[in-house]
Amino acid sequence: MDIVTIFLTPPPDFSPKFEASGIYCKFQDKILLLKRHAKKPQGDTWGVPAGKIESGEDPKETIVRETLEEVGFSLDNFEEMTKLFVRYNGQDFIFHMFFKEYGVEPKISLCEEEHTEARWVTPEEALLLPLIGGGEESLEYYLKFLSEKKGLGLKQS
Repeated sequence: MDIVTIFLTPPPDFSPKFEASGIYCKFQDKILLLKRHAKKPQGDTWGVPAGKIESGEDPKETIVRETLEEVGFSLDNFEEMTKLFVRYNGQDFIFHMFFKEYGVEPKISLCEEEHTEARWVTPEEALLLPLIGGGEESLEYYLKFLSEKKGLGLKQS
């Protein structure tokens, strides 16, 4: 069984082996999830477009590259959500979370070497899928972000 612990600040013994970026793409009330290829680590699980940060990249450059590679979307005007410090089965890493809302459903061009399926699902539907390690916790932060975003939108003077 996978053991995942999420921190908002790194604990004293936190020693990240890598950093990754992921993005919640939202269209109407749904988010885009991708099913990992069975031959990939954590195969046959679902998660947002994401990937490891390569040498010389910053987190935003990584998510632009990964989103283009994985689903064929060119990203602009996206927001930073949060940074999570993740301990997954004893391995530490930093996960940078981003958000992009679409007014028109983007056409998906799925990278079939990495993923076998893409779906637009509600957060409730997402919880019924076998999510990648930390996926459920990440989804909680996404929902909190949306709630705060709506709250800010109501405070107009």
